[in-house]
Amino acid sequence: MRETVMYTKTTYYPENLISPARYKEISPRGTLLSLGIDSGDICADIGCGNGFFTLPMADIVGPSGLVYAVDIETDMLDSLKKRIRNEQSRIIIPMKSTSSAIPLSEHSITKEFLSMVLHEADHPDRLLNECLRILAKRGSLFILEWAYRETAHGPDIEKRISLENINQWLAGTTASLVSSTAITASHMLYHIEKGGKDDSSAAQNR
Repeated sequence: MRETVMYTKTTYYPENLISPARYKEISPRGTLLSLGIDSGDICADIGCGNGFFTLPMADIVGPSGLVYAVDIETDMLDSLKKRIRNEQSRIIIPMKSTSSAIPLSEHSITKEFLSMVLHEADHPDRLLNECLRILAKRGSLFILEWAYRETAHGPDIEKRISLENINQWLAGTTASLVSSTAITASHMLYHIEKGGKDDSSAAQNR
């Protein structure tokens, strides 16, 4: 029997996740466009919260695409549903996960976004494998995490994810790290491609 342990989210106030300060620090639409998310993509926003990235993701993929908004907290999903405009309701599918698995089929997602969740996982390697399970071959997984250094805000260094951690967890999988990029003074963005180890190009660190 396949065993996976996803994550246990820290309690957040939904309004803090869409505060002006957060939008000032990170542009969700600009970030997603820089990742190559495009019209028609089938996306999963894992740990979506109340939609900081989910709503602009839906705008980008458009009516020919789909966004699965996945979270373990009912309150967050309820808050997201209130924010979904009528024209987005056909594009965004809120989905409650459990602490053991992401309720999506294998190879069903072309682009997957995991924002500020991996460091909260009881078993981040298992969460990463679960994300890879639902990702299509040649699909891309993007992980936004705290930088692995002391910053003005964020968790203790012991709770943070390092580049070494990512590479270690990918060992033995068919996925490769394509890049790791500092997008703010406090945040790193990792791009992983499933099936990338079939390519001649090696994973690189910017």
